[in-house]
Amino acid sequence: MAKRKKEQKAEQDVLSLMMERYEECKISCSEVYKYAVEDIRFASGLVQWDEQSKRDRKDRPCLVENRLGGMIHQVCNDQRQNRPMIKVLPFDDATDPETAKIINGVLRHIQYRSDSETAFDTAFYNQVAGGIGFFRIITDYCDDESFDQDILIKRIANIESV
Repeated sequence: MAKRKKEQKAEQDVLSLMMERYEECKISCSEVYKYAVEDIRFASGLVQWDEQSKRDRKDRPCLVENRLGGMIHQVCNDQRQNRPMIKVLPFDDATDPETAKIINGVLRHIQYRSDSETAFDTAFYNQVAGGIGFFRIITDYCDDESFDQDILIKRIANIESV
């Protein structure tokens, strides 16, 4: 019984440390995320006039001429033409080039199977438009009757979810 209480206390200590660090990160990054979301919305043409400016203009139109979108798409299209790929290289005499080839084959399979191009494109767009972009690497079961798992690269469309 005493051992279980020690384990529970250790778990609580870890959880409280995690919550402290989460709150610290949330406080230090909240302004960056706020501006990144504003920038992405501005770049997409959704919000280019704030509410106060719209009220001040009364019946006059609030025109939106989105010149930024073309620039962002130009940068993103350059990235699509020159896609970054994960590649393993043997770096000295002690490493085996055949092992590097095998690992590269596995990495290509992971990227192909998980449609990583979409994840990379979304992360890159968010990075260009707002300064922050993410994708995630997860594991998932191959099928319902197996314990085998596949590694997948998935997109994160909403930067606020990270």
